[in-house]
Amino acid sequence: MCGNTAVEKALMRPAIGSKAKAEAVSAIVNEAPGRELEQKTRVAAEAPSDRSVERVKELWTALQNEVRAMRKKSDYVGPRFAEEARRVHYGESEKKGVYGEASREEVKALHEEGIMAVPMPALPEDQN
Repeated sequence: MCGNTAVEKALMRPAIGSKAKAEAVSAIVNEAPGRELEQKTRVAAEAPSDRSVERVKELWTALQNEVRAMRKKSDYVGPRFAEEARRVHYGESEKKGVYGEASREEVKALHEEGIMAVPMPALPEDQN
């Protein structure tokens, strides 16, 4: 709606489809030519088991807890993340963990310099 073409995908909780949606996808696939495509798509469209859904929830909670722990041990540097990460990496600042915001291009440049930077998911409390 804003007219910007620089769209990025954020790390999000995986979508868990419903049985009705899986059946609809399966019906479309059954009409498609080629059994190989049909079989591959059907496997991807099957509804997950209750245990799988619970496991995803457990992993998501564990990931959020790790992010919280990392934030407690690190300094928030906001939009200066790339600059601060370089300063720490090159010894211009004390060795410490930092987190903040960076564009995809900034993160790519950091990786090319051998500086580790990983995206962290937003936490529920970030929305408050």
